[in-house]
Amino acid sequence: MIKNFSDTISLLSLFIILILTLKIGIGWMFSLHRNDTLRGNIKLFKNYTENEEE
Repeated sequence: MIKNFSDTISLLSLFIILILTLKIGIGWMFSLHRNDTLRGNIKLFKNYTENEEE
């Protein structure tokens, strides 16, 4: 098992890095099809009542 505190910290940091890498990878993969910008999204949100449904 885990012998000392240093090994525990190393194991936890590797686990956290793995989780963050997976989250970033999955988020990047699903956001590749998006071509809108933050400014465009804010403009659409401000004019929400005037927008027509697609």
